[in-house]
Amino acid sequence: MNIVTLSNEFLEGTVPSKSTKGFVLLVENDVDVRERFAQFLSLEGYTVFACKNEIEALEICRQNPVDLALVDYRLRDDNNPNDKTGHHLAKKLDGRLVKILMSAFQPETFGKVKTGNTFQFDKNEGPEALIQFINEIFDKDVQVNHDLDIQADFDFDKLFKQIKRFRSYNNQVHERQRFELDGLIKRLFFLEKRVQLKYIQPGYGGSGVVRVTPFYESEGGGSISGADVVVKFGPVENMEREFDRYSRYVETFLGMSATDVVGSMKVSGRLAGIKFRLIGSQADWQEAGKVLSFRDAFTDLNPDQLDAVIADLFQNTCRLWYAGKYQAKREKKLLAPEYADHFNLNSVRRLDEVEGIIESIVSEGDSDRLTVSFYDENHLEFDFNNNLPYPYILANPLVFIEKHADLLPEVYYRSITHGDMNEGNIFVDPESHTWLIDFFKTGEGPALRDVIQLETAIKFFLYREPNLVRRLLFESAALSPNQFQETKENLSLIEADGNTKATISAVRRQACEINGNEDMAEFYAGMLYNTLRVMTLENIDPNHNEVETRIRRKHALFSAALLAQKFSHQI
Repeated sequence: MNIVTLSNEFLEGTVPSKSTKGFVLLVENDVDVRERFAQFLSLEGYTVFACKNEIEALEICRQNPVDLALVDYRLRDDNNPNDKTGHHLAKKLDGRLVKILMSAFQPETFGKVKTGNTFQFDKNEGPEALIQFINEIFDKDVQVNHDLDIQADFDFDKLFKQIKRFRSYNNQVHERQRFELDGLIKRLFFLEKRVQLKYIQPGYGGSGVVRVTPFYESEGGGSISGADVVVKFGPVENMEREFDRYSRYVETFLGMSATDVVGSMKVSGRLAGIKFRLIGSQADWQEAGKVLSFRDAFTDLNPDQLDAVIADLFQNTCRLWYAGKYQAKREKKLLAPEYADHFNLNSVRRLDEVEGIIESIVSEGDSDRLTVSFYDENHLEFDFNNNLPYPYILANPLVFIEKHADLLPEVYYRSITHGDMNEGNIFVDPESHTWLIDFFKTGEGPALRDVIQLETAIKFFLYREPNLVRRLLFESAALSPNQFQETKENLSLIEADGNTKATISAVRRQACEINGNEDMAEFYAGMLYNTLRVMTLENIDPNHNEVETRIRRKHALFSAALLAQKFSHQI
């Protein structure tokens, strides 16, 4: 029987069987009643976490997934009419958890009454009536599809490890989190017969994402597939923020090609998830795998198609956000603190991390045809070891933003922006229509924020040139213009793949439109902060290798140094 009682093993996080109708927390101080109710619930197919008091109950909920809490009203003294410990416990439990308060001493107030998501039950009605009542609540209120057939063509561990917070956990904690993720999928797909999970690489925010094809039971007894959805999942507090940001900044700006939330956010233990649907994408394209992430589309499309993708992204998908831009100068919005905050470069810990990465690059000496050294306390020397006739002496970007951030320009335009526009958060169809997912950072900010992030994603994660010297020569050419319109001509003079050059040129045309003029100063200043951030990002692509990470970090350091040098003449 699936009855789990409190023990030292259980406190360490014993994971119950997945073959269950649901997980019920039973809190009852009377041992006979507790054992009898637990046995009835187990025979009905539920997994029961049985305990006798508030402390044990809270520990169970902390360690394990619970679908419903069954709590005795008088947990300390059955003969004390003033004992309301069960009622107080119910208030302490997660507000989203469905609860049943039960008592045999107040039949006049304990019928099948619901207040919010808390029900009441008279124990005098007996175990059979309780089982029927619980079955009804699971069908109408709890809604966990424990019969769901979950299929995936990849190791489930890969999905779980997308969540940054859980990557360093021990195996025992991992197993509990996997169990919660399994429960989350069964909550998100309550009506489905089967789901097919398709792995997609997440962005860099630390939450997970998976593409799902749902299947429903047909009248003929078989199954019929529904439209694909994208599921975003992660810690509850992250998903609550994402759902709030979507409601405030996305839902009211939906267009013909838009991202829509399907249903409500669901919670399983410490995990929560949201289903997103790409409105306007053709079902047959989805079935054929033709609606791609921008990461995949970047290699599949040609330069003209990528140009059209960038135009659609900013002129259609995000059009209403930028239509509402306003001048920020009247608010005196300084660029440095805004970007430092957005790109997580406003803490001693993160700045120390960047400093440590720079020191590790310097300590490598002659590596990848490049030697980086400290020229003086304010500058770095990039020596290409005879691959170029002279070294570059450039401003140390970390020292620059710590000492001279006040030299950077003010933010001119502000608007709603996506806030994390990278290659994994954009989807593209064969007609160059675009969709966005992941709205955790969506909100008002510098209007150039998204174009800055997208160019950064292209240069450091999609441009796969393995030769570091060629990458840095390309970067030097990309950062040489002072006006947006000069970009295409400058890039045409350097060796690089056509998709990278075409896409950066297209992004900068949109940046010029958003900026309202050709001056690139604010664009470059924001790029400085985002490029330093790139040095700290973990690459969770399962196909990446350490050489790519090392080259990307050196590329980013050189880029940030070039950008800092652009502004250092004011010192």
